[in-house]
Amino acid sequence: MPETVWKAYIDYETQLEAYDKARQLYRRLLERTQHVKVWLSFAKFETQIGKYKQARAVYQEAFDVLKTADEASAFLAGDEIEVVGVFAADDKAKIDAFVAVAKSLRNEYDFAYTTDASLVEGAAAGNVILFRSFDEPKVTFAGEFTEEALTSFVKSNAFPLVGEIGPENYQKYVERGFPLVWIFVDKNDKATIDTAREVAKDFKSSLSFVWLDGERWSEHAKSFGLNGKTPGLVIEDRESRKNYVYSQDKAITVADLKAHAQGFLDKTLVANVKSEPVPEKQDGPVFVLVGKNFEEVVFDSTKDVLVEFYAPWCGHCKSLAPKYDKLGAKFKKEHPSVIIAKVDATENDTPVDIRGFPTIMFWPANDKKNPITYEGERTEAAMAKWVKENASTLKGGASKPAETADKTKDEL
Repeated sequence: MPETVWKAYIDYETQLEAYDKARQLYRRLLERTQHVKVWLSFAKFETQIGKYKQARAVYQEAFDVLKTADEASAFLAGDEIEVVGVFAADDKAKIDAFVAVAKSLRNEYDFAYTTDASLVEGAAAGNVILFRSFDEPKVTFAGEFTEEALTSFVKSNAFPLVGEIGPENYQKYVERGFPLVWIFVDKNDKATIDTAREVAKDFKSSLSFVWLDGERWSEHAKSFGLNGKTPGLVIEDRESRKNYVYSQDKAITVADLKAHAQGFLDKTLVANVKSEPVPEKQDGPVFVLVGKNFEEVVFDSTKDVLVEFYAPWCGHCKSLAPKYDKLGAKFKKEHPSVIIAKVDATENDTPVDIRGFPTIMFWPANDKKNPITYEGERTEAAMAKWVKENASTLKGGASKPAETADKTKDEL
């Protein structure tokens, strides 16, 4: 190995030690507070580590080739996920497919293959076996031997049917790409977990079932639209930023939970929208949006819409308010085809992932799929000039088809 490579590898491992110290600090902090923001901050930190760890691909092979019993034992002694292929020496097609999958998932799981079936107990040539420390400890691939099918097999079986979620593994679930079925339970409530596990067997290729301490994280549960009591269950569709609450007025049974999960996949469930009441009147200079009327107003293809996402406690938002009110009054009087709106993003669900306050975004009438974030000066004059430059209705360019707005709702 060239000197520059092994020195970089040492630097890399040293950096990981620093990450481990920070991780311990986060763990101690979580023991002292149950604040959702600490949980999310820890999860974000773990995300950064995950990206950093991808550098390991530079220094390590994507897979091992096992030739001796000692090598096989050492590989299977790991405490993560191990995927082992057993092939005939001349089965090039299967070996190539296995190696391709190993390379594509090298940052997530450990792979190895052998041409000696005796090294893996109970294995035969052509088998791919996933070893894990939960549920059934050994799962064998069955089906057409393609890269796509093998990738799906690994991803579907590399997670528990119902796993405890926390900041340290949250990003793994996000990267898995399945909607999350959050189950908030009393940590001694084995019955609810067993019910969920039975249902999860039918959805392990499409949904991630996760649980966490519902008493400790009751505020987190409320952010999804639950009442904070246990048990509570909600399906989170991260793509559309919508939540589908399982009614807390009824028991969680296998039949009802299965119907809820299938209804979500079939798109027959109605999303639970966290929303303040829709204002009876819009007498103020700025249009007040809430969760229930956000899409109806913002995705109206006959209107240009500027939206301020604010938080009541935000000092910058309070400073902006009088200038934003003047902006609203100006356009309400002079250009009614342009709506100046605001929404309390702490009390209302919207299809937008807001990371800071205030955030100001603009949806042109003729392009609802591509909102523009305002990043200019927060003065009435600067904002008015920018809106006029971007408002399609002031250029005679409003779009007519209502279908466009409807389609946008689905895609956002």
